Formats: sequence, C-alpha cells, structure tokens
Amino acid sequence: MHRDIIEQQDMLNHLFEQAELLQDQSDVDSEVKAQFVWYLCIRASSYVEFSVRRILLEYVQSQASRAPNLANFVNRKLEYSFNPKPSKILELVDLFNSEWKQNLGRSIDGKLSTSLGSIVANRNKIAHGDISDITFARLSGFYADAQEVVRLMYEVCDNRNVEISTQDS
Repeated sequence: MHRDIIEQQDMLNHLFEQAELLQDQSDVDSEVKAQFVWYLCIRASSYVEFSVRRILLEYVQSQASRAPNLANFVNRKLEYSFNPKPSKILELVDLFNSEWKQNLGRSIDGKLSTSLGSIVANRNKIAHGDISDITFARLSGFYADAQEVVRLMYEVCDNRNVEISTQDS
C-alpha cells in the first residue's frame, strides 16, 4: 500500500488510541468526548476518500509512460472531494475497470459497506450541524471496517497485477 495511506492510517490510529483514553476519563465532560468522536468520524471519512484517490492515482501513474495525458486528466479529476459512500466508490472504480467494480462490490458487500455508509452518513450529519448519536465504540468498529475496505480496494486495483484494458470484461 502507498506510504501516504499508511501514514494517514497510522495518524488516525493514534487519534483513536487517544480518544479511547479520553473515553475512560470520568472527569472529562461527555460533550467533549462526543465532539472528539465527531472529529474522528470526519477524519475517518477523509481517510477513505484520500485512500481511494491515492490508490487510483497510483494505478494511473504506473501507466503514465503509456498515457501521460490520461494521467494528468485523472489526477485533476480526482482532486475534487466526494462522499466516499460505497456506491460512489464503486462508480468511480467502474470508470477504470468494470471487473474491479464487480470484485470490490462482492468483497465489501454487507457489513463493510454498511459500516462505511454509516461513517459517511454521520460525517454528513456532523458537517451540516446536525447532532450525531454515534458512539466511540460504534465508530471504532466502523473505522476498522473502513480500513478493510481500503485494503480490499488496494488489492482489487493493485497496479502491479493489472493492465489498462481497452474493452470491458
């Protein structure tokens, strides 16, 4: 996996460890604890969005010697933010390779997809000023599943095992 993704994951893991310590402290206001969980939710969503972009850019860059203009185009298109909902990720992956979409869709179907969707839904509530009732325990489980989604996406889109296909499978 790309070093940037691992660094983001390590930083977020550290924040989750700090949040766990905070949750155990009875002298810390429950509102402060909830605000930190909300912050973690936003960061977890950002981690998935960043990872999806990085994985796809890594693939494009591996193919850049054959199509440098394509690499530039994809890099610019992937600069824009998106909600990393499972359906959006699959749509984006499908733009590269329909077989990747099928494989990733099968791999994340069920609990992983639900967890990722919950992170994004709660992130959107928080970002729009709505109160989220997400707990640290639930978010921790969702985040573990989101890490698995990123790992699976990397495996499915691993640029060492694929070539640009001129035709869908």
